[in-house]
Amino acid sequence: MITDNYVAPALPKKPIPIRTPSVVMRILVLPWQDSAGDLMVSGYIYTEIEPRRWVIGNEGVTTSENSLTIHSSIR
Repeated sequence: MITDNYVAPALPKKPIPIRTPSVVMRILVLPWQDSAGDLMVSGYIYTEIEPRRWVIGNEGVTTSENSLTIHSSIR
């Protein structure tokens, strides 16, 4: 017999800061021959196309009490 003992955690009343993951693109470079006749073997290049960012509050909510805007400062 299987018993379900899952208890949902209580959510806090305040907005929770969440760090979104970056979006990474993987590019395949196929083998090719350069102008000197040298063979360049295939491989992958990885590039970040969207950096990580902070999200606080409910998405889609525009009231100031439920969301905050994060501003970066240059020192």
